[in-house]
Amino acid sequence: MDGGFGWTALDPIHFPNSPVTDLQINQPAGVLRASTFGRGAFELSPATGPVISINAQNGLDFGTVCAGEAQRLTIQVFNVGTQDLVINSVQRLLGSARFSILANPATPVVISPDAEVDFTVEFDPTGATGSFSAQIRISSNDPGRPISTCSPRPTSAARI
Repeated sequence: MDGGFGWTALDPIHFPNSPVTDLQINQPAGVLRASTFGRGAFELSPATGPVISINAQNGLDFGTVCAGEAQRLTIQVFNVGTQDLVINSVQRLLGSARFSILANPATPVVISPDAEVDFTVEFDPTGATGSFSAQIRISSNDPGRPISTCSPRPTSAARI
């Protein structure tokens, strides 16, 4: 703790992206309550067990890619909990097979508390034009969110 000098964004898996209108802390209980505009009130307490947090580079927005030029973006997977987080798999669940998850690191992989592991998503439009999309599923031992999904934004491939 740094006395409130540093702030960290709470990921949208566990908290909605919405303005917070009121904060109240109950120090003896170790609980922070947050009221949001239109999305409800939330009670936040220190994490116990494994807790997943995800940061997708550039929102997995590949933009327009030239046919034949593979592009790569990273999904950072953080363990913000107090016990080891096990990532059982990271895979394309739905959508175009032109999206793939590179094999390194291999799963299952263990992420210790306050650590992170990067996974690489590749979009390879070789020989194709048009619009492509996919859904990526991350399976973990986070009891509150055993399945997390990321979706690359619709991506276009064009010939030059």
